[in-house]
Amino acid sequence: MRLYIGIPAIELKNPYLQFKKNNLDIPIDWFHPDDLHITLIPPFSTENKRGEIRKLGIFANKFKSINVSLPEVESKRSFVWAFGPPNNCLREVKDELEKHFKSEKTLMYKERTEEFIPHVTLARYKNMKEPIKKRSVGWNFKAEKIALYESVPLTTRRDKGYRILSEIKLND
Repeated sequence: MRLYIGIPAIELKNPYLQFKKNNLDIPIDWFHPDDLHITLIPPFSTENKRGEIRKLGIFANKFKSINVSLPEVESKRSFVWAFGPPNNCLREVKDELEKHFKSEKTLMYKERTEEFIPHVTLARYKNMKEPIKKRSVGWNFKAEKIALYESVPLTTRRDKGYRILSEIKLND
């Protein structure tokens, strides 16, 4: 199974749905609003779902909630993203999680060296040249949880692509 770790961005559901409504004329595959998240640990393969849930639980009450700013939306590399400036608090959480999960040798992704830019994927597209030009949206939300997600096969465009297996709360 494919798992990954992210921050649910459920507070963006209404602004996202309004943005989508305003751009329905663009033929792109919009993500299900319940799937909005910031990925901290990219997808990895494992058969030990319980072990991964247990590992995430170690971080319960370790981190504080984080204010996240995603002021712009832009399409790049076949995706439409809401993105924001680098966020030191998010970076620290990501680094701490990576150290712990990497030490268990379960991750199967290429290590990235570029700067971590917080972003939420809104849609996917093919065979088009940047269907959405960079624009200001001014989205903000408070990250209050970290979740372990499982990717699930999609049967229609409206299906959710991910299932939350476990969540830990961030402290106020």
